[in-house]
Amino acid sequence: MRTAAGSLAANVLVQLHDSSFNFYRSTNTDSSGQYSLPDVPVGSFTVDAFEPNTNVPTTVVVSVVQDQTTTQDLNPGRPGNRPGAGELRQRQRGAQ
Repeated sequence: MRTAAGSLAANVLVQLHDSSFNFYRSTNTDSSGQYSLPDVPVGSFTVDAFEPNTNVPTTVVVSVVQDQTTTQDLNPGRPGNRPGAGELRQRQRGAQ
């Protein structure tokens, strides 16, 4: 994740939840603006992060697919795995 000014945004809270908030995970971006949320079940989720200087949210809806890793960039206009992209890892069989 990057700030509105373009600098790397470390320690930004990233939240993931389903539509009824029955499933919730959160993490913070690392020093390079990256994040990872492991053990996410299959389904549709909302990912929220707040720009650290302005507190303006970035919100996206993602679909997590069986046996795949979903990559979601939280920086509009910055496609691919540039700083700020994160991974949502589908829950492995047997994980709680």
